[in-house]
Amino acid sequence: MPDTQSSKPNTREAILDAAEAVVTEEGAGRLTIDAVVARSGFSKGGVLYHFPSKIALLEGMVARLMGAIEHDLEAAETAARKAGEPVASHWLRVIADKRHLESDLPVALLAASAEQPHLLDPARALNQRLWERIREASNDPIQALILLLVIDGLSFNDLIKFKQFTDADRAAVKARLIAMSEDLFQ
Repeated sequence: MPDTQSSKPNTREAILDAAEAVVTEEGAGRLTIDAVVARSGFSKGGVLYHFPSKIALLEGMVARLMGAIEHDLEAAETAARKAGEPVASHWLRVIADKRHLESDLPVALLAASAEQPHLLDPARALNQRLWERIREASNDPIQALILLLVIDGLSFNDLIKFKQFTDADRAAVKARLIAMSEDLFQ
């Protein structure tokens, strides 16, 4: 008899993978339970068991994306502590990294949030927690806020795929921001 407990996370992840494929290839407007069933190969009942609605699928995708970012923030904190360096500088490196924005998923989720604004609540909460921790760690909270706003601008640029500067320009800006942050968190 198969262990259904251990297969549930794998099934859930496979369903989210299928939903993300639909959203990134066809757009959030094309996300339906039937599209996910077709993409995933699971039965409709199986998909509905894990995600009873399109909104639940979108919420699951947002939660997974936020989880990946939080995982990277935790890894950065561990690395900073191990190196004896300021944690907040390492957090800034994570949020300045565009890895989480490289797929079309964030754009599609942003589009879906126009009709379902609560979809961005987990991102808002993560952003607020991060800002509070960076502010507490900083010896100049306004300078830290300026750095965060610049990073937000870079992220927004990446999110909507503006291409007014090169990857080398972006890397130089990121390096300068990180260098500027070093005096903030000593």
